[in-house]
Amino acid sequence: MNSSTPLKPNIIQWISILSIGGTLGYFGYILLRNYFLQSSEGFTGSDGYIKYLIGWLIILGSIVLVAFLNYRLVFLKLFYHENLSLKNLYWVWISGFSVLIFSILQIRTEFFPDYADENIFITFLLISFIVLYGYIADYFRTKRLQILLLKEKTDAELSVLKAQINPHFLFNALNTIYNEAHREENEHTATLIEKLSGILRFSVEESQHEYTSVEREIKFIEQYLTLQQARLPERENIRIKTNIFYDEEPAQIAPFLIIPFLENAFQYGISMDKDCFIDIDLNIENQQVHLKVSNTILPNNTSTKGMGTGIKNVQKRLDLQYRNNYKLLINNELSIFKIDLQIDLRSSEIDQRITNFDQRNHA
Repeated sequence: MNSSTPLKPNIIQWISILSIGGTLGYFGYILLRNYFLQSSEGFTGSDGYIKYLIGWLIILGSIVLVAFLNYRLVFLKLFYHENLSLKNLYWVWISGFSVLIFSILQIRTEFFPDYADENIFITFLLISFIVLYGYIADYFRTKRLQILLLKEKTDAELSVLKAQINPHFLFNALNTIYNEAHREENEHTATLIEKLSGILRFSVEESQHEYTSVEREIKFIEQYLTLQQARLPERENIRIKTNIFYDEEPAQIAPFLIIPFLENAFQYGISMDKDCFIDIDLNIENQQVHLKVSNTILPNNTSTKGMGTGIKNVQKRLDLQYRNNYKLLINNELSIFKIDLQIDLRSSEIDQRITNFDQRNHA
């Protein structure tokens, strides 16, 4: 469906709107009728009736507030936590909270035995509402994340498509240059052209997918590092150290997630006439990614503090695609910019829901 197509309400939507409107109108009619026909029994005049309504509004507002605070301060902190013990702690909290509510109700009814079963029932209703509120609020939050992720993905695909000016022509041109380099027996140039061709092909193909294999991502990174080091002259003031380890355990990762940190290091950390260094350590083991990058911050780049827009963009992608399954530390003290990134590649429940949602919408 085209996003520019206006959504027209169908018959079910109209029935829903009329049902809600009719129900609210009916309740309003009852309230107004009782307000004007108030008898001497029960409430004492209109003031007593208004106080009664205000009391119920305060009670309902307090219940909703407690449910909201429980969702924001407890549910989001514990329910999706990667530590199973902390995740189970949420239900320990709910159990304890139930006892607290029941105790308050018991105090209110002065521990009269005839009210115990009623207090248990009210406690059950309140806890059920609080728990249900958490699930419903998280459902809508997940939906918003899904829509935002799809929009980000669509925008990224559009940007890539705009940059893909006849990529097949570009690949054919690179192959022609590659063959010419071979014919001239210039193996170094031929190798660099082959690396560049691999980078471009990876960019074109993988931009269309939500995830790629770790093996392909590492190959892309190695090709990028080869080209970057080849363009730099061999000088004593430039020190580049790279270490990449992969245990070859099959895993999937979002493409182009690591490369912005490397691009940032080469963009802001290299100088032709000043002492500078780049240290890159990438370890992928047991489906756990650990990337450490450190580089010098050159004086003419202090205004940027060593961090470009690429890192800011990748932080948004990490929040969208890995949520609680990553840790990113950024440090730029003492003229050295450091990145420490850890990602758990094991699919979490929310990752799977987002992937399934994406697949359904592109089916």
